[in-house]
This record gives sequence, C-alpha cells and structure tokens, in this order.
Amino acid sequence: MFLAQISDDEDDTHPNIDTPSLFRWRHQARLERMERDQKEKEEFQKGREEYELIIFEQSPYTLGP
Repeated sequence: MFLAQISDDEDDTHPNIDTPSLFRWRHQARLERMERDQKEKEEFQKGREEYELIIFEQSPYTLGP
C-alpha cells in the first residue's frame, strides 16, 4: 500500500501568507519551468539532427553521387 507523504511546507509558511495562493504560484512556476525545459530539449534535438545531417553528408562513407 502506497501512502503519499504530505510536505511540511504548509507548516512553514508565515501566518500572513495565503498558503493556497503560494501553492498556486509554485505550481505555475513549475509548469513554466517544465515548458521552458521542453522547448530547450526540442531546440537541442533539432540542432543535433541538423549537425548529424551535415556530418552524414560530409562522410566519405556515404552512398551518393
């Protein structure tokens, strides 16, 4: 049986901090970070594919005219 552990962060927030708002802000920040990381990954993959194509075209072992 898996029991999810709840973070102690709720107890660490200052009484003047609206905890649900803080959680929403952290969640939004995490989503933005994940989106940014995905874009970086896609750009890296595109650059890698372009580089591999250049290397392949310059290889003396390729079959071509």
